[in-house]
Amino acid sequence: MQMQPDLLQEARRQAEICNACRYCEGYCSVFPALHAERAFSDGDLTQLANLCHNCRGCYYACQYTAPHEFDLNLPQALANVRQDSWEELAFPRAAGKAFQKNGVLIAFATVIGFALLFWTARALSAAGGEGFYAVLSHNAMVAIFLPTFLFPLVSIAVSLRRYWRHIGAGPFRPAHLVAAVRQAANMKNLKGGHGDGCNFEVEDRFTHARRAVHRQSCMASCSALPPPASQP
Repeated sequence: MQMQPDLLQEARRQAEICNACRYCEGYCSVFPALHAERAFSDGDLTQLANLCHNCRGCYYACQYTAPHEFDLNLPQALANVRQDSWEELAFPRAAGKAFQKNGVLIAFATVIGFALLFWTARALSAAGGEGFYAVLSHNAMVAIFLPTFLFPLVSIAVSLRRYWRHIGAGPFRPAHLVAAVRQAANMKNLKGGHGDGCNFEVEDRFTHARRAVHRQSCMASCSALPPPASQP
């Protein structure tokens, strides 16, 4: 699998300039990871691109954006690599590319999918069931929803495996999963490079407000979920 070399080359050019400047080291978690390297492979750039939250704090602070001859826009360069990585490493790859570039095809596939869904429900209609099962039998539900449940899991697993190999992460260990869950739980990558929070355009002001609001919205979403059936 081969990502677009021009996007990677532009991201590499900008990353090397940022690595020499280091003004934005405290702006987000991308820059400590970037400054830990001296040269950037395609896998390194893909990992950096997927670390970026596109807050654009570095862009607002950068002294080398247009009209400077360096013409830096690192968030855009990383966003291009990030989108390309999603398309190239997705499973199935053809579906990932079609989703971004052919909306008509996706709409047509959706219509066909619903048609097959209704045909399957009719073909496996219940015989003598009561209530809901008089319309849709248990066998029909399994035939329809089991593939719907399993395919996304397989797709995510294959995509993650492709991503892991592409960035050259080495053998997977349970400690990696534990660290990832811990970082996601405390929103480490929204703390900023030195733990000062997100940067604003006005002066050099940092705040944890964005991280706090994001955490509260997640908690609100979780609290809005219905309780399990076993609870009163």
